[in-house]
Amino acid sequence: MPSHLIRFLFVLLAACATAGAAEPVKFLNGSFAEGLDHWRLQVAGPYADELPPETITMSWEKGAPQSAQADALRITVKPHKGEWVFCHYSGAIGKLSRIVEPGTRLRITFRVRGEGGAKRLAVSRLWGGSTDVVPVSSRWTEQRVDLVSDEHPIDELVFVPVATSAKALQQVAPGIVYIDDLVVEVK
Repeated sequence: MPSHLIRFLFVLLAACATAGAAEPVKFLNGSFAEGLDHWRLQVAGPYADELPPETITMSWEKGAPQSAQADALRITVKPHKGEWVFCHYSGAIGKLSRIVEPGTRLRITFRVRGEGGAKRLAVSRLWGGSTDVVPVSSRWTEQRVDLVSDEHPIDELVFVPVATSAKALQQVAPGIVYIDDLVVEVK
C-alpha cells in the first residue's frame, strides 16, 4: 500500500476518533489569577431577604499563604439565624466553560483549607441535584468530589461551608474556607 494512502487512512481514522468529542470542561478562572472574574455570590432561600448582606461573603485573596497559585477564593459565612439558607443555592458560584449535558459525571479536584470553625465544604449543582461534601482542615489539602448532572444541565457549581457530611440539602455553617486550583474532568 502506498505511503500517502496509509497517511490518508491514519488521518481519516484520527478524525473519526475525535469527531463528536466534546470540548473540555474547565472552571473559568479556576486558579483565581483573574481575581473574582466568573465567580459570583448568592444568598437565596425562603428567608434569605431577612439576613444581613454580610452573612455570606467572598473575596479574592491575593498571595494566599501556601496556595499553589498564590491566589485563592475566600468564602466567609457568619453566624446567622436563617433556618432556610441551604447549600444548593447559597455560596460562591463558579462558572464552567460550557454547559454539561444531563447524565454527565464530573470530577472536581481542588485545594481547600479552613479557619474559624469551618469543618466541611459542600460542592453542588446550583438549585439542587448532585452534592458532595469534603472535610476542611487548617492546612491546605487536595480534595476531589464527583458530581453527576442529573436531568438538568450544569454550567455553574456552588461552594459553601456546611455543618454535616450529609450529601444532601443542608444549611450553610459559619466559618471561613479558602479554595484554589480548581480542575474539572469529565468521567
